[in-house]
Amino acid sequence: MVRAATLGGVAAVFAAVVILRWQEGFSNVDDYLYAAQTRAYFDALPDPGALIDAWRANGSNAPALPTLALPLAAVGSSPHWLVVVQLIPLLVLVASVRSLLGSLGVEPRAAWIGAGGIGLLAPVLGYAAMYHFGLAAAACAALAFAAYARSDRLARRGPALVVGLALGVLAVTRVMAPVYVLAVAAPIAVDVLFGLDRARLANAGLAVLAAAIVAAPWWAVSGGTAWDYLVSAGYGDTIFTHEASRLEIARERLDWTADESGWLLAVPLALLLGYAGWVVWRRVEGWRLLACLLGSCAVGMAVLATSSNAGTAFALPFVVLAACAAVAVLHHLAPALQRVAMAGAAAIVVVPALALVGIVPDASVAGQPLWHRGIPAWEQGRTALVCEACGLPDSDALNRDVLRVIGDRPTLMVRADALLNPNGLRYVGPAQISAPAVPGTVSERDLARARFVIAGATLAPYIPPVDDKQLSEALRAGGFRPLLRRDLAAFNTIVVWAKE
Repeated sequence: MVRAATLGGVAAVFAAVVILRWQEGFSNVDDYLYAAQTRAYFDALPDPGALIDAWRANGSNAPALPTLALPLAAVGSSPHWLVVVQLIPLLVLVASVRSLLGSLGVEPRAAWIGAGGIGLLAPVLGYAAMYHFGLAAAACAALAFAAYARSDRLARRGPALVVGLALGVLAVTRVMAPVYVLAVAAPIAVDVLFGLDRARLANAGLAVLAAAIVAAPWWAVSGGTAWDYLVSAGYGDTIFTHEASRLEIARERLDWTADESGWLLAVPLALLLGYAGWVVWRRVEGWRLLACLLGSCAVGMAVLATSSNAGTAFALPFVVLAACAAVAVLHHLAPALQRVAMAGAAAIVVVPALALVGIVPDASVAGQPLWHRGIPAWEQGRTALVCEACGLPDSDALNRDVLRVIGDRPTLMVRADALLNPNGLRYVGPAQISAPAVPGTVSERDLARARFVIAGATLAPYIPPVDDKQLSEALRAGGFRPLLRRDLAAFNTIVVWAKE
């Protein structure tokens, strides 16, 4: 009864958020990128050679979620529709967390309630309502640990095989998945080594083989592109670097994760993780598994802290694993503290979830967001719109309006943000988009190669910054005239310029 109520409740809340997304009519840059990737995969079927070409052409994006969504792509490839597939990893995550909490000593009814609460955490539910890869990675990480907990440190072959399969799928959920695989596998390997025997060694080999069978085909085809992208975007000189030291980047990673998750969740989670470390030190029942979870979070966040790319939902698997550890140690608290912690946990789940569907406004303390209003895509759109009272544009309609003007002719895109971007234009049609050769400037050479230029005024900063007035003067001097104008909000316009 509790199981059905938990799974049904999580599915119902997910459905409500997705319906709100449909009503909003807004898709962000990642939605469009991954929807186009899914369509490319679907168009390649059933030819294996064409599918390999599609893998290679989309080598900077992992294949797990687009592959899972292929049956939905037979109906349509809109990100508004494809997002429905997120119900599968969401329910896998909830079921895996339930199993993991049970292995950590939480009684069955409380384990289901805890699993439902983690499934409804704002960062989990927010990215579930987007066509985004973060949720699938979190679900696979939780599944790997749930299976490991049942394997008696890999002594049982069936669960050990599931560990390998989960790690294999995890390896193809995101290009940065090597970080996740390392963070999950390293503490498991250490734990197994302390009780290693022939059976465990054989099952470990089986798990590695299963993981390789799942992950190797895509990495063999696209690994070069994926690795180049991982290294260049994660560790090269990017707009995220700001000439910061590695220590500053590490601090920014922790701040970013807390901001993205909401400080109402981040602070109690950090406190409970500290208490979990004390529980491990005392070696109470279940301490080995708890130590593996803490080790995974520590390794994962340490590796992420070396990257200059903030990303979106990079730390979501570790937020979920940390939440599992936090729930597991609640029953070690004194009874009076338990009641306070339970009430606080309910507030941590309910209040941000209500904000996610727009019932509760966002809130912050000392400039730090306690929770966010709406899913991350909407927040990105409102940041670019610079107007809290204005509705987000229908992104499909906006992209179609622009594409009707530019067609497949050479177009220089100077304004590219959450509201209008190359991914959206290329999703709706064969747009031929280029960016300025030197970020932050538009040269005569850029204009000479363009038939159209997409620009406009906005109070939000261009990244990198461009002076809109100077650009307008340069365009007029270069023989361009405004052909399409869309007013998105006060002082926020999109203008398509055409060469006369």
